[in-house]
Amino acid sequence: MNPQREIVSDEWNSYVADRDGVTTFVSFDEKLAADDLPTELQQCTRIIVRILHPNEVGAPVPPENERLWQMEDELVASLQSEEVPCRLIARMTYKGLRELVFQHADRDSFRAVIEAWISSQGDYEAEVSEHQGWAYFEDCIRPRHEDTQLMRDNEQISELIQHGADPDVEHALQFAFSGSSEKLQLVAESLTERNYHRPDEPTEGALQMSIRMSLDLQLVTRESLLNRQLAREAGVKFHGWSVPDAS
Repeated sequence: MNPQREIVSDEWNSYVADRDGVTTFVSFDEKLAADDLPTELQQCTRIIVRILHPNEVGAPVPPENERLWQMEDELVASLQSEEVPCRLIARMTYKGLRELVFQHADRDSFRAVIEAWISSQGDYEAEVSEHQGWAYFEDCIRPRHEDTQLMRDNEQISELIQHGADPDVEHALQFAFSGSSEKLQLVAESLTERNYHRPDEPTEGALQMSIRMSLDLQLVTRESLLNRQLAREAGVKFHGWSVPDAS
């Protein structure tokens, strides 16, 4: 096994969130979010690096972004060389800061490598924040319901664009539900009030209604969340959306 895989998993995903009014770019170890959290890695350390030249949303731009990647690689290599039991669980960017979040087993051995790494970074300032357990991952990194929906919609939109769909053109997004006819009728009435229409004749136990909109991620995710909430309140199942006219 490649020992670096013990520190950095190859199963990562990302999302953009609004955390108390701050735009936060979160990349995280997706395998951790799906599996049981490792009980042996009970120490959490956040390494917060101040970006020298952030853009208007607080993120690095070329060539500084490449330098920050290089710094991260150097840190991981040092931890690997010293055989420190740890795992990089997230990378967060917000307000001109780049935050690397690790879980590890021994604070002293981890801190020694971190301090040496920070002292070698020249103009970059870095702060270290230490926590116990997995609370920071649960509270600030693990995707929330709306984050998960945004990632799902982003993947679907990206696939449509790769297959030739124009994201700026309005498409008929068709949202699907299933349940009893009586409950689906209530859903249909609510969607009609939001300018949805039925593209086909109703089918027993199923409902598909569409609305025209561009493939704007924020707008699409807003509709997805509204329809998921509507389905939950009505007691029916929400199946997501498709774009029959994308081709």
